[in-house]
Amino acid sequence: MDATAAAEHPVEEGGRIDILVELELADGSMVGVVIEAKLGADLSPTQLKNYHQHARGRDGWHVNRWALLIVAPQPAWLSRDVLFRNPEWVAESWWRFMHHLEHCLSPEHDCDDYRRFRRTVWEGAYGI
Repeated sequence: MDATAAAEHPVEEGGRIDILVELELADGSMVGVVIEAKLGADLSPTQLKNYHQHARGRDGWHVNRWALLIVAPQPAWLSRDVLFRNPEWVAESWWRFMHHLEHCLSPEHDCDDYRRFRRTVWEGAYGI
């Protein structure tokens, strides 16, 4: 399986996707994840719609083989209006996201960069 990830991936519709992950499976098909990472700011009225449009237009992404994820310190504090108008998106806390990610990664893949990323997220999201 080949994987690529991009940070601050620009979209033609406007804005930048915080994290875009694409995986090519053994059968040649593609799956992807669009992650909107929040550390304090709220959602803008159009950004999720624009990023969803971008995901729908990605070459090789099948409509049922991608995910749209918002990660925020407290998802309940995000704009209910924006979330209601974008039901394709799933909102998750940084704590749960990092907890699940930690359990999926093998310890041999831990490194200084990832430890720095974890520290930055915790400090930015929770002031810890």
